[in-house]
Amino acid sequence: MIKEFNTQTTLNVGLEALWAAQSKDITLVVPKVLPNIVKDVQVIEGDGGVGTKLIFNFLPGKSAFSL
Repeated sequence: MIKEFNTQTTLNVGLEALWAAQSKDITLVVPKVLPNIVKDVQVIEGDGGVGTKLIFNFLPGKSAFSL
């Protein structure tokens, strides 16, 4: 089962910080930003750059949610 989530927002943050949060640090950032939804994020392939594959482990009972 594949689900897709799309959104847009304007941020007041530097490009370098945003790139780090969305790539290299995503395994640390997502569980902190969504602690009631995401248990952890694991890198299964890659180094955080383009083409990196991740597994998002959700908390029990969180298969359907809205932000």
